[in-house]
Amino acid sequence: MKTVVRLAIVVVMLVVMLPLASVHAEGDETYAGFFIQEAESGTMIDNMDGTYTLTLEGVGEDTEWLVSTPYAGVGAVSTGELAQIWASHPDGLVAQAVLEIDDVVVSLSLTAPVFDAENESISYTATVVVPEGEKDAPEVAAEFESAVLYIVTDDALLDGLKVGAENNEARPTLQCTKIYSFLLGWQDNCKWVP
Repeated sequence: MKTVVRLAIVVVMLVVMLPLASVHAEGDETYAGFFIQEAESGTMIDNMDGTYTLTLEGVGEDTEWLVSTPYAGVGAVSTGELAQIWASHPDGLVAQAVLEIDDVVVSLSLTAPVFDAENESISYTATVVVPEGEKDAPEVAAEFESAVLYIVTDDALLDGLKVGAENNEARPTLQCTKIYSFLLGWQDNCKWVP
């Protein structure tokens, strides 16, 4: 059932974001999408300084991504490489994200990812963002089973990852080819290439 709900969320994101692609002028390189990390379990420990250490366990070697503009595409990138490039940014790259745990949805700002390949876990320094018009953010248990983290992929994050890649001496680029899907028609199939 959880898989169906997650799939429904991704479909809703696509339905909402795909029409945005048509309003961009040709040559406009504004990106919108998500990195998606599914975890078997996790923890969110209060650091007592307004931040938390968010650890997602069982995330696997790859992080899925979804981009709706300027190219519609889905793919995967190495979780370890993503964390390494992100952490290589000299000014501490910050990304906006949404953490879904069962029926609880929490908005976060994330920094300082650390991937542990042996345990297939990734940790972030997280700050809870209180939604506009709300007094408090939803409560998150210190330990939880299964979660999905949607990291907002926008120009600021991608530009920051490019800077991190330059500092890391890796230069990933997004390469796209056309594929045909009976469900969606012609789509761009994109992948990150070092």
